[in-house]
Amino acid sequence: MRCLFALLSFVATACAYTVLTPGNAAGWTTAGTNTVTWQRVDSDAATFTLVLVNQDKKVLPATQVLAATVDGTKGTLNVNPPSGGFPAGAGFQINFVKDAQNLDAILAQSQQFAIAQSSTTAAASSTAATATDSTAQTTNSTGGLSPTSTSASKNGAGRTTAAGSTGLIFAALAAIAL
Repeated sequence: MRCLFALLSFVATACAYTVLTPGNAAGWTTAGTNTVTWQRVDSDAATFTLVLVNQDKKVLPATQVLAATVDGTKGTLNVNPPSGGFPAGAGFQINFVKDAQNLDAILAQSQQFAIAQSSTTAAASSTAATATDSTAQTTNSTGGLSPTSTSASKNGAGRTTAAGSTGLIFAALAAIAL
């Protein structure tokens, strides 16, 4: 009986998506593009939704949808940060879920990993705050087209946007000029 259980366990893990990165040996940063890589077999779902989770709700209060309807055959996806950047901390995991309406239907899960504070985030925050204060507009503190976020920036540096990507472009140009 034990042999049968061991065999079935092995077969179940051999026939499913496997998240290769990020993991405990290779995490992410708060700003800039981060990469997810995976392996799959032909019997896996053709598409999935990519979400970021953390059991510590002080770090990430809610599940964050990063990309929907991801083509599973690609094996890699570059993920842009949300408008406020990714929160820094430990204990994050990437989940591949069935779709955006079924966030609990997990197809695969990464190892836990850390998201390290990026020096780019701090510089962009400072530049964006200076630039937007002088024009009386509020902008995001980091760049990039953002995925859907269900959480707020932990450090308070990211502000709700009214100016949108125009302010981000201005902040990026100002950072380059420094």
